[in-house]
Amino acid sequence: MADIKLKNKKNQEVTYENVNSVILKDSNKQDVSYPEDNYTIVDPTTITSNGLYDAGKYFAYNPVTVDVPTKNIESISISDNGIYEAPSDTLYNPIEVMVEENPPDKTSEYITGTITNVSKSDLSGATSIGEYAFYECESLSTVNVPETVSTIEQYAFQNCTSLRNVYGCTGLTTIKTRAFSGCSALESISLNEGLGEIGDNAFWNCSNINLTSLPSSVTRIDMMAFYGCSNLALTSLPRVSTLSQSAFYGCSNLALTSLPNSITRIQTSVFYNCSKLKINTLPNSITYIDSSAFRNCIGLTSMRIYGAVTNIGSYAFNGCSNLTTVYVHATTPPTLGTYVFDNCPALTRIYVPSSKVSAYKAATNWSKYSSKIYGM
Repeated sequence: MADIKLKNKKNQEVTYENVNSVILKDSNKQDVSYPEDNYTIVDPTTITSNGLYDAGKYFAYNPVTVDVPTKNIESISISDNGIYEAPSDTLYNPIEVMVEENPPDKTSEYITGTITNVSKSDLSGATSIGEYAFYECESLSTVNVPETVSTIEQYAFQNCTSLRNVYGCTGLTTIKTRAFSGCSALESISLNEGLGEIGDNAFWNCSNINLTSLPSSVTRIDMMAFYGCSNLALTSLPRVSTLSQSAFYGCSNLALTSLPNSITRIQTSVFYNCSKLKINTLPNSITYIDSSAFRNCIGLTSMRIYGAVTNIGSYAFNGCSNLTTVYVHATTPPTLGTYVFDNCPALTRIYVPSSKVSAYKAATNWSKYSSKIYGM
């Protein structure tokens, strides 16, 4: 048994005492447990200013989000989607805790020594760039990918901290998990038509990447794909069918004005801290808005939510300080989580169907905002 220390929103240390076990899911959705399986639960004695613990360059797989409860717990159970489902009365902001893995053993397949540039001829005839191929090549600055390459495998360029430009990529169809994760100097990459999938954490914390558009062929943007890409300046999205949780978390220059109607669910924290987001109407294809989906999106001033939406998760619009008006068209009040419109000081009107005002004012968690609910 062990103690696990976290910090809450008030920067107070909270200790889970004598924790018996923590069950997590690895990248293959298999259970791994602490302290077995060579995993450790990181001890986040220091939490960064955005509330996230930086687990270092060797963390692997997907993070899990853990809300800090009001009392000690004996175990944490992680659901199939990798997210701990906190009780409805939990307090404070969620803290993301990374699963830390021992550094992978390098083999002869890894590039060793100092390398600064990779040309098309260096990759002549290759159809993919393999797992960990250029992992932590810290002097690598430029890569030119030949048209024969269709896949950049997981961790291929992770932590190449000097990598600035990636050219070519005309045959690329898939960028896999953490392919460019931690490439903090990366400014440009040629993403061409034919690219379909951008994998989990593919560009995690590539804070200098300055893409303004994605190919129309992209159908999947997986979990945390552009997490922390603060210079990303997309104004629109292609018709993606999958836009996963935290995909654009912390993309403070993301300037989307609309979402494609190919999306049916706005996942957890997908636009958290996207301060320049200008969306004012959700597509009528949306049925579910997950927790913290638009949290701290201070660029939002109004929001129209059409009638197909059945659930709005906790904290979904929390901290949207310039949000003044919300229009909800559902004739049955959607299930509303906790604190959805808290910390929205400018919000004065929530418009609902005129014949359903009383139903909304009486509904669970909607009643908290009854003074702001009006018929439209």
